[in-house]
Amino acid sequence: MKNSRLKYKSKTNSVVLCCNNVKCPEVYPKDKDNIQIRDDDGFIITITREQARMIPEALDIMDKKND
Repeated sequence: MKNSRLKYKSKTNSVVLCCNNVKCPEVYPKDKDNIQIRDDDGFIITITREQARMIPEALDIMDKKND
């Protein structure tokens, strides 16, 4: 299923996570094993691709704990 809030930028090989065009972080590759996430304030974090793939599960855990 295609998520219309994900915008691919071919020039930077990155994906912008858009939520109503406000505060749109950008995810892009740093190297073979790492990605970087730049928030709308310009701060950047670097995590491994393996860690990035764990984010959906982490969100599920947090959501279950808040129910």
